[in-house]
Amino acid sequence: MSDEPAKISVKGLKKAFGRKVVLDGLDIEVPKGESLVVIGASGSGKSVFLKCLLGIIRADAGSILIDGEDMTAGDKGTRERLRREMGMLFQGSALFDSLTVWENVAFALNEGVGHRRVAREHSREIALERLASVGLGPEVADLSPAELSGGMQKRVALARAIAPSPEILLFDEPTTGLDPIMADAINNLIVTSVQRLGATAVSITHDMASARKIATRIAMLYQGKIIWDGPAADVDRSDNPYLDQFIHGRTEGPIQLQVRAL
Repeated sequence: MSDEPAKISVKGLKKAFGRKVVLDGLDIEVPKGESLVVIGASGSGKSVFLKCLLGIIRADAGSILIDGEDMTAGDKGTRERLRREMGMLFQGSALFDSLTVWENVAFALNEGVGHRRVAREHSREIALERLASVGLGPEVADLSPAELSGGMQKRVALARAIAPSPEILLFDEPTTGLDPIMADAINNLIVTSVQRLGATAVSITHDMASARKIATRIAMLYQGKIIWDGPAADVDRSDNPYLDQFIHGRTEGPIQLQVRAL
């Protein structure tokens, strides 16, 4: 782990939906400038963890410190101020159909969502710069999202995430639905974008090719807790049986599939 002070510090995070315990005392720290990838099987709580970080879901217990300030305990103003530091790439891109490509990229700037409102002319310039940084030219700026391929939509969503130059970037299953070549292109763009901004990144995925490409550090979530945490380079030589089973995609092992008979 880096000697840098923690940009994000999560301690004792708990979240349940009715009787279903999803996060059960999760602890993890992310130093400034690190790219953490949290892996785990479907239903392991990865998305809930990420949404707690973003403040979309309120945790039942525990703390989420951003630069030492507790996002879970603060008032609405504090939470909104801390959220301004974050940009997020959603799993399904989540572009607005009613807006053009450039308006999607500049949404936070035009609407003042979590940020100071930017003049429309200037926000378009910023949007075009961000589109260029993900390999898209000005010819796509006035198109609608429906006119783009899935890979191009993902690039637009990445451009939107980085548009306000956030200090923290969150990535929710960034390669879902993409073919292997486009997935690798998106992974490369994520690495480049994080490095260019000097941002701290937290990603969730079950795609090990993506995890190996974008992570400096990998953590595995299982039954609501982090059960392995280490440098990305060490993931293939772990003696953890849960991690070993997961990264090799084996049905045999301590992780039991929950299959309901028809």
